[in-house]
Amino acid sequence: MAKADHGRLIALDWMRGIVMVLMTVDHASHVFNGAGISPDSYLFGAIGEDLSPDGSPWAFLTRWVTHLCAPTFLFLAGASVALSAAARERRGVRAWRVDVHLILRGLLLVLLEGWMFAAWGMQTIQVLYAIGVSLAAMAFLRHLPTWLTVGAAGVFLVLGEAAVVAAGLKPQPLGVMDPPGPWTTAWLLPRFEELAEAPNWLGLPLFPFRVFTYPAAGWMAILVLGHGFGRWLIGARGTVGFGRRAARFCAGWGAAFLVAFVILRSAGDYGNYWLDRTDDSWLRWLQVSKYPPSLAFTLLELGIAGLLLAPLWLLQGTRLGALRSDPVTVLGQTALLYYLLHAHLLRLAGLWGFGIPLMDVGPYGPASAWIGAAGCVLALWPLCAGYRGWRGSRR
Repeated sequence: MAKADHGRLIALDWMRGIVMVLMTVDHASHVFNGAGISPDSYLFGAIGEDLSPDGSPWAFLTRWVTHLCAPTFLFLAGASVALSAAARERRGVRAWRVDVHLILRGLLLVLLEGWMFAAWGMQTIQVLYAIGVSLAAMAFLRHLPTWLTVGAAGVFLVLGEAAVVAAGLKPQPLGVMDPPGPWTTAWLLPRFEELAEAPNWLGLPLFPFRVFTYPAAGWMAILVLGHGFGRWLIGARGTVGFGRRAARFCAGWGAAFLVAFVILRSAGDYGNYWLDRTDDSWLRWLQVSKYPPSLAFTLLELGIAGLLLAPLWLLQGTRLGALRSDPVTVLGQTALLYYLLHAHLLRLAGLWGFGIPLMDVGPYGPASAWIGAAGCVLALWPLCAGYRGWRGSRR
């Protein structure tokens, strides 16, 4: 066995950077793409929605390809929890201090969700909330056996929809919803509501809508799966042929998840949180519930993530693995800073450059999402690189 290697796993940075770029495409679409659609939740009225309103699949596919972002990011966050906790404890940091760090970091992410309100024009509880709550929970869960946490996460993903139905919690679709109890919004089901008394400034309503799109339970299950993957990496890294082993492992579970997705979708509509297929088109097959994350959604996106990660492990050992200043690597290593800035930059570009008011969408097509995303990435790349260098010097 070779000596253990405790350096950065650049393949994970690359994967994180890829999903940050795709996330920017989605958020640029919300600003510029007037032809954009979001047919990914029964709860928000997507059942039976026309998936090619202009006669082409590009509006659907522009949204669909970005579905990879959130589950992959949660999965990688879970892996990072395992890797960083092991690194801290290897340096002599006591376990309880690691737990406190996870709780405080989780609470900080939940608080930072408020910073994003200005970019969305509404009180939107999204991915920072889901990651923050999950990180805080990992202060406890990481001490349990991996087989138990991963197994419990798998059981929840498989049976979560059945449990919600059995408990009588299935809400009515469309518009404003009122699930029976606030805990369902925080943990199980999304919610959208128009506030009767919105906060105001000089008589102007501020953030008149509240949208709770990332209830914690389903996303926490994905992060827990990622934590299990991180535990596997800890045991495997430093061994002979680690890159090839990691590539085979990721390709294996990626392919297995995609096969399970095909079987699930062939068997019926269970596992997609009531977002039933209304025809047998290939677009309808790919229409999966993101809000909340369904079993079909999780299998499809983590399956794709596994297949994408596999070649990245092989490239890590090549000359490409020595690159450190490309935008994908930089964004992957400064993901939080980039997330906190990118949506505001897109919104300001729409407002100042194209006269698109807050909460409105520009009159452009799907191509505008990709062009806007490219501009945003190029604009923030130097800033993120400078921050990474400053952070490294502080260490």
